[in-house]
Amino acid sequence: MKRVVVVSRQDVSRFLQRTTLWRAEVERHLARDYAEALAVVAAVEPQLVVVDGAEPGPAAEFVAALRRDPELRETGVVALLHAPDAGAEAALRSAGAGVVLPTPVDPR
Repeated sequence: MKRVVVVSRQDVSRFLQRTTLWRAEVERHLARDYAEALAVVAAVEPQLVVVDGAEPGPAAEFVAALRRDPELRETGVVALLHAPDAGAEAALRSAGAGVVLPTPVDPR
């Protein structure tokens, strides 16, 4: 079974519920803050981490922390941005997010 960790203080399921992340064969783990998320990621070893980029600075710091950890650096990271912001997108990508998506997420 594929494992995903979703990191967000708010409920982002409405943005993701029509995507493949909400299929029955995906095991989802939710974390409300970055400290909790690091512990959850280390414990469940997900294939993907979805980060709510509502606060791009802290989100980028979290992604950078994942990339610094030799055990976690290969984990896929997707960041969600709630408003178009080229600077925030650049910071998240520079920190190591492989994909930055605007919300709502188009499931196509």
